[in-house]
Amino acid sequence: LEVRRFPKRSNIVPRPLASPVSGHGRPAAAMQRPYGATATYGQSQAPTSQHQLTSNRPGKATAGRSGFQFLAVAVAIMVPWLTFTVNLAVLSFSMRYRHPGLCWFVVELTACLVAVSGITALVIVRHSRSGEASRDPTWYLVTFACLALAWCLGLAFGLVNYGARMAHVYDVTSLATYPSVNPAKTSGSQLLDVGRAIFTQGSHVNSGLSYGFFSDSTRYCVAPIVAGDEPMASYDLWAVGTNCCSGSQAGGDFECGSVSNSESRGGVRLMDESAGRFYRSAVQQVELSTGIRANHPVFFTWVADPIVEINRLQDSGLRFFLYSTFMFLAFQLFVVALVVIRKSAREFGK
Repeated sequence: LEVRRFPKRSNIVPRPLASPVSGHGRPAAAMQRPYGATATYGQSQAPTSQHQLTSNRPGKATAGRSGFQFLAVAVAIMVPWLTFTVNLAVLSFSMRYRHPGLCWFVVELTACLVAVSGITALVIVRHSRSGEASRDPTWYLVTFACLALAWCLGLAFGLVNYGARMAHVYDVTSLATYPSVNPAKTSGSQLLDVGRAIFTQGSHVNSGLSYGFFSDSTRYCVAPIVAGDEPMASYDLWAVGTNCCSGSQAGGDFECGSVSNSESRGGVRLMDESAGRFYRSAVQQVELSTGIRANHPVFFTWVADPIVEINRLQDSGLRFFLYSTFMFLAFQLFVVALVVIRKSAREFGK
């Protein structure tokens, strides 16, 4: 018998025929594979799009979020603080006195900034609720709230600083300064443009001719400024103050300003016309009760040195401005720090 030996069957799977090659040197089947299909071993992988390459890089996404957070924090701190500072500055200092129209135009511009911030925050919040927004609306809301507060506080503090200090400074310094005024030889008509006056040696306030005119729970006190003890033809220069004399009879105590200082011989012009009419009424009462004459009364606040007094008031307004800006900056840093801590705790909890 003849035994035929067949070769052992091989386990090697025959290689399929090669697909036609595309112009780029890759199999056409690989080039036509649907997007998202996974290639098996030995097959070519279709090139991934640029969007997929960048979206699969967590480092760049994290860096982008960190950059936005840093910018949002900087804006939330600086923009409200600058708004507060600008409003306080233009409403406190010389721009309001010399160019009031420009001053209020700047305030209106900052109000427009607040409005734009509010509209932007509203749009971002609406998109966030509908799922269309890719950014957290928290910083937009914080910036808008701080901007609105900064605008209101800057307006209020500026009005207070100007009304209590700087308006009087600019009113007085815009007038003339008279260095040697003799009350016995100078009439009120010669001092119509006076802002500050330094009186001659021996000038003082005659408390014996003082009077207090009472109106609306306020006593308006007046006493003439004299040179020596000799009677004068007309008592035109008067030291004034409120609630600093005893009664409504001519004569008595007068403790307004720096009367108690024997070295004082200076006066700062009274610029409040609303109070001036009450002081004129008091002078008229003195004329009726004592028989003296006051043809052209001019009112002063009695001080030791009028130049030093106005400089002190000006320095007080500048200190108020600086303290206010620093305090608001500290408040802004505190608020932003609270928001950052809260957001960090929320993200850590996730």
